[in-house]
Amino acid sequence: MPVYFNHQLDSRRWDAIEPRTGDVIVATSPKVGTTWTWWIIATLIHGEPLPPPPPPLVPWIDQRFGPPIDVVKGWLAAQMHRRVMRSHLPFDALPYYREAFYVCVGRDGRDVALSLYNHLTSFTDETLRKLNSPAGTFAPLEPPDPDVHAFIKGWLTKGNPLFPWETDGYPHFSFFRQIRTFWDQRALPNVLLVNYADLSTDLAGEARRIALFLGIDPTPERIAAVKRSCTFEAMRAVASRPESGVQHVLKGGASTFFHKGVMGRGKAFFTHEEQALYEAALARNLSTACARWLDAGRLASGIDPATSDE
Repeated sequence: MPVYFNHQLDSRRWDAIEPRTGDVIVATSPKVGTTWTWWIIATLIHGEPLPPPPPPLVPWIDQRFGPPIDVVKGWLAAQMHRRVMRSHLPFDALPYYREAFYVCVGRDGRDVALSLYNHLTSFTDETLRKLNSPAGTFAPLEPPDPDVHAFIKGWLTKGNPLFPWETDGYPHFSFFRQIRTFWDQRALPNVLLVNYADLSTDLAGEARRIALFLGIDPTPERIAAVKRSCTFEAMRAVASRPESGVQHVLKGGASTFFHKGVMGRGKAFFTHEEQALYEAALARNLSTACARWLDAGRLASGIDPATSDE
């Protein structure tokens, strides 16, 4: 099992988690739809409005710079309802619990690159201090190159030196490998792949699909709650409240975190050279079917991860 330990991640924190039957683990790369997906699942479980923080309803377990893992473990132990947790790890860096449910989200990588660049360039001084603490743990994490095209090229062609098994994702970690590890396990009955494009095209339909996977009755009332509470605008409004704490993480707070959320922006933005590098990264990491599903979603590509044999 590879260990992911860098400024943002510490996969070893999962060693402290005691699973329960029915636990849901939302595992995605950053800026792929993590918050959107766990918000949908939490709304299916709790209805609306969601219980407010603190503590967080859906903790990020492998957050290296977050609260001590014993504190997070205490939060989870106190939850008497069905629990949802989130992660940015690939499948092979997570513990596998047969009694839990895993939901992984894919998104056009070109859109991910632009969203990630916006995110990384918006860290507050407080966030950078946390990421670089304790001093000497890693080489200091600096804001990305001001030239977004330089960032894109590095993201597509260089791996993080801390993860020598990866070939891209610099200075973060590989988005493509994270997807591939879940795609390779898609036949497992407790693994579901969801695509950002499908959530954008048919939120109600994807909410039903997620509910059925989790064994939740997709009643009209539950789906209506998702349609009301899980839009970009509704989530941004909740995240704008002081108790969310987003304003301490990113300059601009919720407006930066929920930046644009549109599809196809990266495809129009990438240069011809960057497009070639993107296609090379897809070919290097993913099967043809997985790459087509990743870029377009299940509904537009006609490729369903649950039935694809490629």
